[in-house]
Amino acid sequence: MTADTLPLSLVHVFLLTAWTLAACSPSGRPERELRDPPRHAVDTLTHAADALRHADTLQLEVIHGTTFADARAVAADPLGFIYVADAGRHVVVKLSARGAVESVIGGPGSREGEFDEPSGVEATNGLVLFVADANNRRIQRFSRSNAYLGSIPLVHDGRANPDSRVTYRRGEGDLNGFSTGRPISVVSSDSKEVYAIDADRNIVLNWNEDLRLAAVIGDVEAGPGTLAEPVDIAMGARSMVYVADRGRSAVVVFDQYGSYVRAFGEGRLSDLRSVVVGEGTVFAGHSNHISLYTTSGMFLGSMALNLNEPLVDLAITNDAMLLVVTPTRLLRAPIPVPPEP
Repeated sequence: MTADTLPLSLVHVFLLTAWTLAACSPSGRPERELRDPPRHAVDTLTHAADALRHADTLQLEVIHGTTFADARAVAADPLGFIYVADAGRHVVVKLSARGAVESVIGGPGSREGEFDEPSGVEATNGLVLFVADANNRRIQRFSRSNAYLGSIPLVHDGRANPDSRVTYRRGEGDLNGFSTGRPISVVSSDSKEVYAIDADRNIVLNWNEDLRLAAVIGDVEAGPGTLAEPVDIAMGARSMVYVADRGRSAVVVFDQYGSYVRAFGEGRLSDLRSVVVGEGTVFAGHSNHISLYTTSGMFLGSMALNLNEPLVDLAITNDAMLLVVTPTRLLRAPIPVPPEP
């Protein structure tokens, strides 16, 4: 236990004890006139204790201008635009860096460009927007100008078939009749590969640049990489894939081919909701705090969040801001600088 994790009362006791010892006479006995600490000393100690108590609380700024009905995910593109998947309204809201609404994509339905509980959004490369359209069982793709580009269905058995290019574009038939599974989070790599969590089967599906299903990740045959309840996915350096697994209370890491690399926080990351990687740090989001790790799995610390409702998702912007979305609000703070490991 470190000083900044001590309960406030214990911090007061520690600091008051130190003050008393400093005021002792050479014999080790407190001077009579210093038996009770003066008021200014108590005030100083109180401010110090308060500073310690708040040192591990991330100070968030609310981005005013819009609210959501049931936000499920947030993402930021290289141009500074922010995207929020609002499952309550069945839309994706595109915001400026200051939080002004730029456009609204979608609406309720199952046709092209419509959503049924969009639950994941990915805009990392700034060219293509991916939306995990959960109840329509597909990943929809849009251009920078919000034009519909096509959909990637989730296939029946979840087995990778390199000879099958399962993607639909405008006028190519009934996607829902082919798809199964429920995508809740999506991410893409620099090599244009796409990864999505199928919450029905607790696996990650990987499509290559040609949108052919290339790998099934984390299934029962994955050994130590078997996933229990994956809830979010993030891309790190060298196309390493980070999966927040609420069932394992851990972050599970795979390489770009789907091979298991490591897991960290096993059994300790309770109520895990989100994961994002930036500045060489892994940020694991819980309902009311964030856990920080190195990309190799070393624990760096945690930061509390002063929220009126639980955290839903995290994202990192190009200007080093951490975005936090709750069911109804979007907040931000400078990326916290973790201590040296």
